[in-house]
Amino acid sequence: MAELLPALAGIPERVGFVGEFRFGLLNRWRWGERKLPRFIDKNAALAQPDGAPLPAEWPVPQLRVPAEEIARWREANGLGAGAAVALAPGSVGVSKR
Repeated sequence: MAELLPALAGIPERVGFVGEFRFGLLNRWRWGERKLPRFIDKNAALAQPDGAPLPAEWPVPQLRVPAEEIARWREANGLGAGAAVALAPGSVGVSKR
């Protein structure tokens, strides 16, 4: 169902790799998905102009939240200042942690 949303939303440029079985939903096809070993390379390649070189390394994502905002959130949720544990079911693989 998610693959239909961009087309139904009228997004004019829908890019994907050949072999994704989204015929009629994509209007720009890319070749060479198998040449890209990493998940980030595959996704970022679709955002780049066709044939653009990809960097060898991508910036590491960082989540930065001001300490005051964290303290307010913890207080609002009754967590105090002690240790907390977060579970993320479905987050498997190094690239999705």
